Amino acid sequence: MPLAFFDIVGTCFGYDALEDAVDTRLGAKLVKYGVSSKLFAQFWLVTLERDASFMQLTQRPKMPYEERWAEVLPRCLYQAGVTPEDIDTLWSPDDVQYIVHEYLWKLRPRPGFAEMLEILEKGGIQFWCCSSASVDRVKAYFKLAGIDFPVERIWDATPVGASKPQPAVYERVMKDFGEEGRPLIFGASHAWDCAGAKNAGFRTAYTTVYEKYECVTMWGQHDIVEPDLISLGKSIVEKYGTK
Repeated sequence: MPLAFFDIVGTCFGYDALEDAVDTRLGAKLVKYGVSSKLFAQFWLVTLERDASFMQLTQRPKMPYEERWAEVLPRCLYQAGVTPEDIDTLWSPDDVQYIVHEYLWKLRPRPGFAEMLEILEKGGIQFWCCSSASVDRVKAYFKLAGIDFPVERIWDATPVGASKPQPAVYERVMKDFGEEGRPLIFGASHAWDCAGAKNAGFRTAYTTVYEKYECVTMWGQHDIVEPDLISLGKSIVEKYGTK
């Protein structure tokens, strides 16, 4: 049976809860500067991810996750146009705690996610989770969505000692699950994630639901490209499922 490993955070579960939390705690203050809560939430998130990646590359000591969010927030506010004298009064540690909790535990499924799971199952494709998020986080997302999902199919990258898109993650999945004649498919809404998986030998299924643009020159061509999860599931079944 073909296996489809899917990114979870951002792909199957969107960032609406994060954006809503930023709007709830900071939105009224950001509007003074003409800054969109949605745009700021994404800017804050990608800044955090960039700095976390660079900390790994420079071999800096690990920092607790919530502390990282608080550490980069003042800089993000400054770069978004908030005047330096206003930065410290615009947020509190309670704001960060609330926003990070909503992001870590309250993400909601993207439209069509449950339907995609059903399409894949009926088409002979077994869905697996492949995320840098913890097993507990992924379980919480499924529970909140009311989806009963087998925990044994939540693949945990912790023993690898790496996180996506480091090659060791994808290579470990290929080593553990790759069999001659059985395709392993990797699905994501992040082009960089699909590119990392493709380098390791996966067939890649990319949805533009999050990034909208493939940026093919940067990340290469994916085997399947669709605008939403339902279309992605149908194309995976058509190409790799049981006939």
